[in-house]
Amino acid sequence: MKKFRNKIIALCLMLTAICFTSVFSAYAVDSQSGSFTIKVCPEAESAELTLYNIADYKNSEYFLNNDFSSANVDLNSLKNSDDAAKAIDSLQKYISKNPSIKGISTKIDSNGVAVFSGLDINKAYLAVQTYGQDTVEIQGTFVTIPYLNDGEYEYDVSAVAKYEIVSPSSDHRSDPSDESSPQGSSVSQSTDTESSEPPSNPVLTGDDAAKYIIIGVAVAVSLAVIIVLVVSSGKKKKK
Repeated sequence: MKKFRNKIIALCLMLTAICFTSVFSAYAVDSQSGSFTIKVCPEAESAELTLYNIADYKNSEYFLNNDFSSANVDLNSLKNSDDAAKAIDSLQKYISKNPSIKGISTKIDSNGVAVFSGLDINKAYLAVQTYGQDTVEIQGTFVTIPYLNDGEYEYDVSAVAKYEIVSPSSDHRSDPSDESSPQGSSVSQSTDTESSEPPSNPVLTGDDAAKYIIIGVAVAVSLAVIIVLVVSSGKKKKK
């Protein structure tokens, strides 16, 4: 009987350790951050892009956050590039009318690249140009972080933005059919993408429901261990 009781206690302790390890792993995923790299062109050096957090992504749905709740845009209805372009245009106009909305701003470097790092995951972002329109006009770029790409979670996403050089000395604009110019994307769908389609399957990791189930199981197993120990202790005292 004593050996059986010891086996039960050992099993309970092992299950508790497994459950708590799963819980810590779930929280580790939640604490992970992502990045978004936007490629434009060298001529866009010193132009400024600002990244706005516009929505949460949970259970396969977008939920506009408080700053954009009145934007009258339905991200869940985007079916193609035209829908995405209209949504981006509406969001850009909304941002212009609401200057109190804060974003993260960065300058495009000499290689024509802008990088946003340390981004919260399970979010939808919109990058818009906020300086340098007299040299180059850059279309808004939408992205969801992370993205599921070939079965792998992509937390560091990159996209090639559509742009148009407006300097008097040049009449060059990005054109997907022109191999000599970077191809553009108003919507980021995967890492280093050139597609103009909206993201069809953004990724939600560290789901709260699963996390709570794991925590519940861990608590239940812990209580079972305590009960077994208390009962065992009581029997020893009676003897």
